[in-house]
Amino acid sequence: MPVMTWRKTGKSLAFNDASLNADMTKAIKEFEKIALAEHEKVTETWEHKPKFRARRSDWTGSERLVAVHVWTDDDIWRYVDEGTKPHVIRPKNPDGLLVFPSSFKPKTQPRSLSSGAGASGGPMVFAKEVHHPGTKPRNFTAMLQRKLENIFSVMINAVFKAHGPRIMGG
Repeated sequence: MPVMTWRKTGKSLAFNDASLNADMTKAIKEFEKIALAEHEKVTETWEHKPKFRARRSDWTGSERLVAVHVWTDDDIWRYVDEGTKPHVIRPKNPDGLLVFPSSFKPKTQPRSLSSGAGASGGPMVFAKEVHHPGTKPRNFTAMLQRKLENIFSVMINAVFKAHGPRIMGG
């Protein structure tokens, strides 16, 4: 997820400035809310709602790094995001049948963060097993990464711009 890096460019840059740190913390908390909302927007039409979490990580040294990580351990998100290989589907009960509509339109498409209505219908199919062709990856994570990095950069840069003259001795 988005990572912002900045270097201490001179003795006058005060990373221990309380006002700067307070505004940075506020911006990062707001960004966490935005990042979670962007992830949830992708799944807004899904019946199954993955639970997303966000966490801030900080590192200091010759560079100061702040990262916000957004993740889920939801298998369905991973299957849709990364795609699946062709696989066989069998009923949980060995004596049972799979029953499903013959036509299906997914709620999401590759290379899109939109989530639509989707559809299923047609005559019902009854089968002992199905050779599923697999699904194309939607690549939500990569697209969200790019989108959120831009938002994160704008938000953090706004904090530095607001504090720049004061913390740089100007």
